[in-house]
Amino acid sequence: MVFVNATAWSSHRDDHHPDLAVDYKRCTACYTTVAMGGLSRNNFICAAKIDALFGL
Repeated sequence: MVFVNATAWSSHRDDHHPDLAVDYKRCTACYTTVAMGGLSRNNFICAAKIDALFGL
């Protein structure tokens, strides 16, 4: 849950919120930008920040 909370905080700071699915020993974050009709550069930046959290 610490990872999920850190992910939520990071996303909140960037004002860019993923859909999170939390299961036993797994968390999936899905980014999409409705206004862009898919993925934006910011989606990749935020996803990279989540990847960096996982490595801590």
